[in-house]
Amino acid sequence: MQTAFDGLAERCRQALTGKYRQGRQHQAGPLLESELQLIQQQGCHDGFLEAEKVVRECRQRGAVCRLVGSGCSSLVSYLLGLSDVDPVKFRLHYQRFYSTADGLPPKFQLCTAHTDEFDPNTDFDPALIALRPMTRLERIAWLTTVEGEAESSLHDPSVYSALWHEDAQAIFQFEHPDVRHFAAILQPKRIREVATVTALHHIEVTEPKVVARFLRQRTGRQRVPEDQGRFIARGPLLFQEQVMGFLRLWAGMPWNDSYEFVRAAASHRLDQSGVTAAVKAGLRQKASSEDEAADRFLTLQSTATYAVCLAHHVANATTSYRAAYLFRRHPDRFKAAANEPLPVEALTP
Repeated sequence: MQTAFDGLAERCRQALTGKYRQGRQHQAGPLLESELQLIQQQGCHDGFLEAEKVVRECRQRGAVCRLVGSGCSSLVSYLLGLSDVDPVKFRLHYQRFYSTADGLPPKFQLCTAHTDEFDPNTDFDPALIALRPMTRLERIAWLTTVEGEAESSLHDPSVYSALWHEDAQAIFQFEHPDVRHFAAILQPKRIREVATVTALHHIEVTEPKVVARFLRQRTGRQRVPEDQGRFIARGPLLFQEQVMGFLRLWAGMPWNDSYEFVRAAASHRLDQSGVTAAVKAGLRQKASSEDEAADRFLTLQSTATYAVCLAHHVANATTSYRAAYLFRRHPDRFKAAANEPLPVEALTP
């Protein structure tokens, strides 16, 4: 007898061939099987089915419903159509979403323009689903753009230039002057770079010195000393997924423990976290010396304090691109939507 999980797994495997070309299937296939195994072990398939039910109900009512947050790192979410973020393309670690560090099942954060139409007591399980209302600019981006047009041109340079050359205040996530300031400096040319721009705004609140060093490095205005944020100086800002990767590589840490380390460091309670001793022990085993192990621990500790969820920012960056696309390619429609009283759905072609 087929179980609910079996049906979920079968639909995902069927969707895999439609979402990925044969070359990419060799990469996505093993990732899907690993993720399905973890879902089965944790018995959290109900969350996916619940989220799928809400998304389907929204779309039947003609409403846009999108997954945001760490759930976008799930390949199952992408294959079920809950998320528009491809975790294979953006190299996202789904283990962050499935961490059992808090003993709770993963929670899906869905944003829609129709939150008022749902009753959490009867329409969905609030322990599994969190509904967030779309902002006005989100609604314009998702309800007014010509269907499929923006997604087919995610590499349009003129659209990205609108994020730093024009009045980007009208674009989702770029309402704040600090975000526009970062965009003018970094001049993003792809979705991941837009995600970095918006993440900098969040990081600056707690780690302004980190952001300042990062911007100096990217602009070349001042050389960053080797002893300051060595991984910041050598490449893009590190996100939680990348920190977890270093923990696995350098300390042989299981994903759940590495996420607990990141979470404890980000909340500045690493001293109270039992995973610290395991990280240090793993580093000592894999490093060539005690000094190297200590140096790597300090790097991971400092980096994890300002790491942010890449999957969430990529999801929002996609919306920013759609808004910028409409702003640049269909300015009349954008202006009409911006000046039109809600609901915006009436402007959808």
